[in-house]
Amino acid sequence: MVTAIVLINVKHGHINDVAENLLAMHGVSEVYSVGGRYDLVAIIRVKTNEEMADVVTSHMLKIEHIENTETLLAFRLFDARSRAHVRHRQRGGITTSWHNVKAYAAIVIESYRARQSTSRWNSRPA
Repeated sequence: MVTAIVLINVKHGHINDVAENLLAMHGVSEVYSVGGRYDLVAIIRVKTNEEMADVVTSHMLKIEHIENTETLLAFRLFDARSRAHVRHRQRGGITTSWHNVKAYAAIVIESYRARQSTSRWNSRPA
């Protein structure tokens, strides 16, 4: 899985339109409106680098009212579960077996699906 965080500047008054258009794109899993230097942050998750390049350089360019973007390609995820693993390895622990990695991946996927099913974005009227 390839993940990117895209920081987006939008023309004044068009944040909601751009956010909705981004959510309709393949690979865009989340869009946040934010304060600060950028207006929106999009999280893109796809299977390959080629898909990522297609989403960022082709599909996003077609969305009106986007003025500027900055794309950050994610290398490693640090979360509550990974912290315990990192601490274990720092203490000289044995590297996780492939079986444990697959089990962890299944937990993460199930957790992601559970969050998506309760997400307010999924409860929008058709």
